[in-house]
Amino acid sequence: MYNVVKKIINNYKEQGRKTFNIKYIEDMVIKSIGGYTKYHNKGGYGSFYNAIIKMKKEGLINEMKTLGFNNVNPPLKLKWNIIYDAVISKWTDKDILKLSDLLDMGKYIKNPKLQTKSELKYVRIIYDFIKNRENREWATLEERSLELFNNEKYLKSGKKGNNHEIKKGILKRLNLSLEDLKIKRYGEMFVYWNRGVKEIKDVAVVENYSTFYSYKRTVEENRSIFGFFPDIIIFGGGKKIIKSLSFIEEIAYLHKVKLKYFGDIDPEGLMIYDSIKRKYSDLNIKLHIKAYKELINYYDKNQPIDNQRKNKEVLNNVLNEIRNIGEEKLADIILKLWESNFRLPQEYITYEYIKKNTGDING
Repeated sequence: MYNVVKKIINNYKEQGRKTFNIKYIEDMVIKSIGGYTKYHNKGGYGSFYNAIIKMKKEGLINEMKTLGFNNVNPPLKLKWNIIYDAVISKWTDKDILKLSDLLDMGKYIKNPKLQTKSELKYVRIIYDFIKNRENREWATLEERSLELFNNEKYLKSGKKGNNHEIKKGILKRLNLSLEDLKIKRYGEMFVYWNRGVKEIKDVAVVENYSTFYSYKRTVEENRSIFGFFPDIIIFGGGKKIIKSLSFIEEIAYLHKVKLKYFGDIDPEGLMIYDSIKRKYSDLNIKLHIKAYKELINYYDKNQPIDNQRKNKEVLNNVLNEIRNIGEEKLADIILKLWESNFRLPQEYITYEYIKKNTGDING
């Protein structure tokens, strides 16, 4: 029992944790041993209690006196501190000198506690990669993570305090970027339709599928959409486009494209536009004003807003943009809808509506 308890607490220590909950440790011990029956056969709570007290006597842990007990007899404090020994450097001067010709080792020199055996292993792997970087091809985040850290998710996500977070931190400690490891962040692919243009310049981004198909059908018939004839039409998929719009660099020259966004007139639709406007500040993104001016023809439909979070800053950003181009009426109606908790879904702009209110490619 003692060895199991000590191993679990030592794992906490390796992760840099300073405290633990006694109930959680007992649950982990039970799981590690193989369930309550085997836990009972090994002495159960009595043996667990003795193991904790032994570790306390050895100076490895101590209880936090300000908190309560676990309500078991004999009782144990709920919260415990993990005691760390004085930090002793585990790397030799030779290790650091060799790695310093390609890597910034400053943080490790200043913080000997970072000089662990496992950390040195990964620093050496990164060193070898940097050394041969010019002969390597660019890879995705997941591919490089698997290569260097034996887990494709290490550089993508993780919870604070686990081994993944430690490994992810290596790049920061070495002052390395993803580009230094030849990692390319590919945007998540969005759904789009191309009318057959190789060099894309004009792009329509719509929030919902129905409008996507209405736009697509209109352009296929060589008709403009309220004076706009896009080369491609992107289905935004609601908030998904905030992340996935980065994929556009895979299909177009960013400095040449002009994007017109059309979404619902409601807090979420305005938030989506404001978010992509700020996130992709290098892109030429504007509202498809003529489409919005057609949408407000349905102002009296009184569709209520359901469970949408309002952000006044987002509203002001959009209204200022609209007023700056002299569209006061549009701005006023959007404000009135916002204040009265009504919305206008873009699905009012159907294929039939576009056909009746627009012309051919020159219309």
